[in-house]
Amino acid sequence: MTIPLPQLTLLWRPGGSLSLAGDQEFVEGALAAKNFHPRPVSVQSGRRTAIVVGSAILGDIIDPEGAGKLILSAKNVGEAAATINGQFLIFLNDPDAGALSIISDRHTGIPFYYASVENGIAGAFLYSDLVRYLRRSGSLSFVPEHLFEFLWLQRLLMDKTHDTRSRFLPAATILTIDAKGSRQERYWRPDFTKNHARNSRASGHELAERLRHSMRRRTSDHKRYGLFLSGGHDSRTILAAMSAAPECFTVGYSDNYEVGCARELARLSGAPFHFLKLPQDHLHRVADAAAKLCGGLYSIDHALFLGHDRDVSQHADVVFHGHGIDYMYQGMYLPARNVAIAGRPTFFRQLSTYPGDLASAFNNGISFRLKYVDLMSFIRPEWRTRLSDHLQASAQSVITDSADVAQSDADRWEYFLIHALGRHFSWPNIGSKMIGVEQRTPSFDNDLFDFYLSLPPEQRVTAAALRRAQIELNRKMAMVPTGNWGIPAAYSPASKTAWLVARKALRHLTGISTLRGPQAQDRTWPDRDVHLTSEASWRGRVTAALQDEELESTLSFLDWPLLREKAKQWLDQPSGGASLLVELLSVQLFLKATR
Repeated sequence: MTIPLPQLTLLWRPGGSLSLAGDQEFVEGALAAKNFHPRPVSVQSGRRTAIVVGSAILGDIIDPEGAGKLILSAKNVGEAAATINGQFLIFLNDPDAGALSIISDRHTGIPFYYASVENGIAGAFLYSDLVRYLRRSGSLSFVPEHLFEFLWLQRLLMDKTHDTRSRFLPAATILTIDAKGSRQERYWRPDFTKNHARNSRASGHELAERLRHSMRRRTSDHKRYGLFLSGGHDSRTILAAMSAAPECFTVGYSDNYEVGCARELARLSGAPFHFLKLPQDHLHRVADAAAKLCGGLYSIDHALFLGHDRDVSQHADVVFHGHGIDYMYQGMYLPARNVAIAGRPTFFRQLSTYPGDLASAFNNGISFRLKYVDLMSFIRPEWRTRLSDHLQASAQSVITDSADVAQSDADRWEYFLIHALGRHFSWPNIGSKMIGVEQRTPSFDNDLFDFYLSLPPEQRVTAAALRRAQIELNRKMAMVPTGNWGIPAAYSPASKTAWLVARKALRHLTGISTLRGPQAQDRTWPDRDVHLTSEASWRGRVTAALQDEELESTLSFLDWPLLREKAKQWLDQPSGGASLLVELLSVQLFLKATR
């Protein structure tokens, strides 16, 4: 299946010029853009050039050309960059000084990977593009510890990649390359100071206003707008914050309960609704493109939205979605536990205390890490200490990096999540939506980000501020049930728990089996284990990957005979191993794509 992935590549040497190029990759002295929306904007001042990628915002207006002019005229580039909002990369070339500076936004909203080559730099938006270039132009070594970290956490921390030569460009950073080498400067740092003067109602009101402002900024260029709408909390919040109804797109394997929730949300907002049906072998069909998009850094089944570029682009030029609302305003990754009453779980959540060893607590306790599989049991004995030490050192490096801004363990924990928002494990969810159209992430907004950092954990752990904001934005939409629980989104923990208890009691009294919460088949995302065992072409992909010689040699720390034997059970019946097998497939297809 041919999918026009967005590509952005750079090849530059000190003293050289910098221009925009077309479809050809890695053109010396050029930033080459292919299938990348919007097309980068180039601004000149004498011999100096600024190329702006993305939809940089000045004040409340999308203005990439203005952002380029601002950077070119600035006496202090860092101070100027700190005033620019939104998702952007800015390339500032000064041939007289023989220097190139690359400026990232504070969200890493447009990921960029780079490596030193022949006294210059090569870089790319997609890590797989850079790796393919480096492998073909010379030797490249992969780092076993980094590959293990991906298998363990479903992502990498800090700026590391899978190889010894390249790095990820950190958030709010100016990377400068010249004849002396390269250096980095941070122009912005997060402020974790909490505002305890606002109660949840006041916080909810302020959040609603800031969401509205974020959407006004992101719709200031008057294009055709779309929204990927689910039946959950996040995308409905974005829909409610928009002043004009967008085209709404919902994907799913069937027109199920979650699709019905999304359809009702679109109806209430007056928005056109498009259901994009996925074929049962969808993951198999898009696997090769997903592997290039994910670059071995993410699991390819998170790139669920590939393959619908024409369906979307005929209705919209720009698409929005709800990424980030959950971990910013629902407290998804806060250390907390659900309170049980009479041995039954409830929707009440209670913050937990932070342990002394924060690095180990993160590695072993963060909910997005690999679960249901004891990964260490599949590691060859001689590797176990080495890989465990790496995991500890990697997490500790994040804590060390936070020393200038984090005053407490709560701040340090939060820094794990936000030191590079664009490296979140679900980034392919974003990337797979930017095919044929531009993608904008409303939560990647400077004002919203500052507000999130100021919210006390107590107002996030039960989504108190978010629920209040949803009611203020659109009460009717806030009361539409969610696709996950079938309970109105803005209900309090007490009301949700009461609903849950009442529904269960009615089911037992009446014997009506439909009086239950939504099941896996009622939601957009398939159960990984069920899908692996039931979808033959997807299972065949995984089976073939397990026999790949390059994968085995690259992941030499794995006990392959033991793993293959266990995989037979995982492939035969749903038993918890699908996540690891999909991660292995993701690495195998990445290696294949970059040979």
